[in-house]
Amino acid sequence: MLGPTGATVYCTVRSVGATRDLWMPQTIEEPAGLITAEGGLGFTVRTDHTATSEVEQPFARIRHGQGRLDVLVNGIRGGDALME
Repeated sequence: MLGPTGATVYCTVRSVGATRDLWMPQTIEEPAGLITAEGGLGFTVRTDHTATSEVEQPFARIRHGQGRLDVLVNGIRGGDALME
């Protein structure tokens, strides 16, 4: 729904190049690609959310590229060791 509005969306993930699995039916690059294909700008940014310095990097990139952040959505997927 964000792509057709022309939204710029940064998808932060711990690793890139992951394949589909039971918990994630798409690769981690696909959401950003779908947003771009629908008219927005989608970016996949590798970020380990357990490391403060890595979390700061996407915000610096957003500040430099767009100048502001309109919406922040945090999603977490269950099943990994950090969640249990």
